[in-house]
Amino acid sequence: MPASANIENPEDKITSSLKKVKHHYPDNTLAFCQRVAQLPYVQAIIGGHFENTTKARIKDKKISEDGIVQLLWADGEKAVRLTIQTTAQGRPQTRKVAEQIRELLENE
Repeated sequence: MPASANIENPEDKITSSLKKVKHHYPDNTLAFCQRVAQLPYVQAIIGGHFENTTKARIKDKKISEDGIVQLLWADGEKAVRLTIQTTAQGRPQTRKVAEQIRELLENE
């Protein structure tokens, strides 16, 4: 598994744009981000553009060599792209992190 990000407060991993809720993000976006931030190898969670889908999922083609996982968080009506920066190095480690995040998505 990847190394720990060594960030004591998980809230520090979530960008202010997600915390301030200036945009009308899908329901429970912040709560989901807080669960993901509990993973020790997560460095940052960044909100992105809204997407035209109603299904939450990991964007499998967006799992990169440099530890970045992109996913869609949706509430059945709208979705937002979330970029999760991790300490993973290489595609195998990043896939392991993505699987743990996928488990969190499935338990929603």
